[in-house]
Amino acid sequence: MSNFVRENLTRRSLGSFALAVTAAGVLGEKIAEASQQTTRVDVPAAAAGAALEANKSIEAGDLRVSFADIGPATGSPVLLLHGWPYDINSFAQVAPLLASRGHRVIVPFLRGYGGTRFLDRMFVG
Repeated sequence: MSNFVRENLTRRSLGSFALAVTAAGVLGEKIAEASQQTTRVDVPAAAAGAALEANKSIEAGDLRVSFADIGPATGSPVLLLHGWPYDINSFAQVAPLLASRGHRVIVPFLRGYGGTRFLDRMFVG
Protein backbone atom coordinates (compact mmCIF):
# COMPACT_ATOMS: atom_id res chain seq x y z
CA MET A 1 0.00 0.00 0.00
CA SER A 2 2.93 2.35 0.50
CA ASN A 3 3.23 2.71 -3.31
CA PHE A 4 -0.09 4.50 -3.45
CA VAL A 5 0.83 7.22 -0.98
CA ARG A 6 0.57 10.67 -2.58
CA GLU A 7 4.27 11.48 -2.00
CA ASN A 8 5.38 8.33 -3.86
CA LEU A 9 3.18 9.14 -6.84
CA THR A 10 4.61 12.64 -6.97
CA ARG A 11 8.19 11.32 -6.88
CA ARG A 12 7.41 8.81 -9.61
CA SER A 13 5.78 11.48 -11.72
CA LEU A 14 8.73 13.80 -11.23
CA GLY A 15 11.17 11.01 -12.13
CA SER A 16 9.21 10.14 -15.26
CA PHE A 17 9.09 13.80 -16.27
CA ALA A 18 12.85 14.20 -15.76
CA LEU A 19 13.54 11.07 -17.81
CA ALA A 20 11.27 12.29 -20.63
CA VAL A 21 12.94 15.71 -20.73
CA THR A 22 16.41 14.13 -20.82
CA ALA A 23 15.42 11.72 -23.59
CA ALA A 24 13.86 14.53 -25.61
CA GLY A 25 17.04 16.58 -25.30
CA VAL A 26 19.28 13.72 -26.41
CA LEU A 27 16.98 12.80 -29.30
CA GLY A 28 16.67 16.44 -30.30
CA GLU A 29 20.44 16.73 -30.61
CA LYS A 30 20.68 13.56 -32.70
CA ILE A 31 17.88 14.71 -35.01
CA ALA A 32 19.56 18.08 -35.45
CA GLU A 33 22.87 16.37 -36.31
CA ALA A 34 21.19 14.06 -38.79
CA SER A 35 19.34 16.89 -40.51
CA GLN A 36 22.62 18.76 -41.04
CA GLN A 37 24.23 15.78 -42.73
CA THR A 38 23.09 15.51 -46.34
CA THR A 39 23.54 12.46 -48.49
CA ARG A 40 23.66 12.81 -52.25
CA VAL A 41 21.97 9.97 -54.07
CA ASP A 42 22.43 9.73 -57.82
CA VAL A 43 19.18 8.58 -59.36
CA PRO A 44 19.58 6.99 -62.78
CA ALA A 45 18.23 9.05 -65.69
CA ALA A 46 15.65 6.33 -66.34
CA ALA A 47 14.08 7.10 -62.96
CA ALA A 48 13.46 10.76 -63.70
CA GLY A 49 9.73 10.76 -64.41
CA ALA A 50 9.77 7.48 -66.36
CA ALA A 51 6.96 4.97 -65.93
CA LEU A 52 7.64 1.33 -65.11
CA GLU A 53 6.78 -1.17 -67.81
CA ALA A 54 5.31 -4.57 -66.99
CA ASN A 55 7.80 -6.51 -69.10
CA LYS A 56 6.99 -10.02 -67.85
CA SER A 57 4.03 -12.11 -66.75
CA ILE A 58 3.52 -15.41 -65.00
CA GLU A 59 0.53 -17.70 -64.58
CA ALA A 60 -0.07 -18.19 -60.88
CA GLY A 61 -3.09 -20.35 -60.19
CA ASP A 62 -6.14 -18.64 -61.67
CA LEU A 63 -4.29 -15.40 -62.41
CA ARG A 64 -1.89 -14.14 -65.03
CA VAL A 65 0.24 -11.66 -63.07
CA SER A 66 2.04 -8.93 -65.03
CA PHE A 67 5.10 -7.40 -63.42
CA ALA A 68 8.11 -5.20 -63.99
CA ASP A 69 11.40 -7.03 -63.52
CA ILE A 70 14.45 -4.77 -63.55
CA GLY A 71 18.02 -5.16 -62.43
CA PRO A 72 20.40 -8.10 -62.69
CA ALA A 73 18.77 -11.56 -62.61
CA THR A 74 21.37 -12.70 -60.06
CA GLY A 75 20.90 -9.69 -57.76
CA SER A 76 19.30 -9.99 -54.35
CA PRO A 77 15.53 -9.81 -54.98
CA VAL A 78 13.40 -6.91 -53.77
CA LEU A 79 9.61 -7.27 -54.07
CA LEU A 80 7.69 -3.98 -54.10
CA LEU A 81 3.89 -4.22 -53.68
CA HIS A 82 1.62 -1.28 -54.38
CA GLY A 83 -1.54 -0.58 -52.43
CA TRP A 84 -4.94 0.70 -53.41
CA PRO A 85 -5.48 2.99 -55.37
CA TYR A 86 -1.92 3.02 -56.72
CA ASP A 87 -0.14 0.85 -59.28
CA ILE A 88 3.46 -0.15 -60.05
CA ASN A 89 4.34 3.42 -60.98
CA SER A 90 4.32 4.23 -57.27
CA PHE A 91 7.85 2.84 -57.42
CA ALA A 92 8.94 4.48 -60.72
CA GLN A 93 11.69 6.42 -58.97
CA VAL A 94 12.90 3.94 -56.36
CA ALA A 95 12.94 0.75 -58.50
CA PRO A 96 15.68 1.96 -60.92
CA LEU A 97 17.70 3.21 -57.95
CA LEU A 98 17.57 -0.22 -56.30
CA ALA A 99 18.39 -1.90 -59.63
CA SER A 100 21.42 0.36 -60.09
CA ARG A 101 22.69 -0.85 -56.73
CA GLY A 102 22.64 -4.48 -57.88
CA HIS A 103 19.20 -5.61 -56.71
CA ARG A 104 16.68 -7.50 -58.83
CA VAL A 105 13.50 -5.47 -58.42
CA ILE A 106 10.14 -7.16 -59.01
CA VAL A 107 7.04 -4.95 -59.02
CA PRO A 108 3.82 -6.85 -59.82
CA PHE A 109 0.50 -5.37 -60.79
CA LEU A 110 -1.83 -6.67 -58.09
CA ARG A 111 -5.18 -8.24 -59.02
CA GLY A 112 -7.37 -5.75 -60.84
CA TYR A 113 -4.50 -3.54 -61.98
CA GLY A 114 -2.54 -3.35 -65.23
CA GLY A 115 -2.21 -6.60 -67.14
CA THR A 116 -2.98 -8.88 -64.19
CA ARG A 117 -6.11 -10.84 -65.13
CA PHE A 118 -8.07 -13.97 -64.26
CA LEU A 119 -7.36 -16.77 -66.74
CA ASP A 120 -10.86 -18.26 -66.55
CA ARG A 121 -13.97 -16.18 -67.27
CA MET A 122 -15.76 -18.09 -64.49
CA PHE A 123 -13.86 -16.05 -61.90
CA VAL A 124 -14.72 -12.68 -63.41
CA GLY A 125 -17.79 -11.34 -61.70
